[in-house]
Amino acid sequence: MRLSLTFSFTKNLLLPLHYNEILQGLIYRLLDKAIAEKLHDEGFVLGKSPIASLVAIATAF
Repeated sequence: MRLSLTFSFTKNLLLPLHYNEILQGLIYRLLDKAIAEKLHDEGFVLGKSPIASLVAIATAF
């Protein structure tokens, strides 16, 4: 499954080279708390296979 998100900011955003954790945290904070905790703790189950949520984040600037 692939999900594409686009963020916009009123000011310039400066991210460190290794920014994945920052973006993951932002996405988790935007979700409902119960859903975010379930995804963080358990991941997403598709059939019998658990899929880690937010495994990799690729961005284009």
